[in-house]
Amino acid sequence: MKQFRYVRVKDEDLSAVQDNIIRVLTPVLKVPLIDGVQIKVDLVSGSQRIAHNLGRVPQGFVVVDTMSAETFYRTAWDSSTMTVTATGTATFSIWVY
Repeated sequence: MKQFRYVRVKDEDLSAVQDNIIRVLTPVLKVPLIDGVQIKVDLVSGSQRIAHNLGRVPQGFVVVDTMSAETFYRTAWDSSTMTVTATGTATFSIWVY
């Protein structure tokens, strides 16, 4: 997640606005859930690996949408993929963070 970039200016009012933006946004940007990606996955029954493209080990995931009554759970993950086991064939949209 990109951080707010402070621009040094001579205008005191603009500097105050930037200070306030940084003060307000910094705690929000530190929430792990914000720094994620949404992916759509088509799963079949059993275990399979899914690319998440975060470039780091995820901290969690949230099911955003499902088109089936099937379920899945994570069994492992690393900096490029997550391994899940599904109860059947289904399509899910998940937010990985």
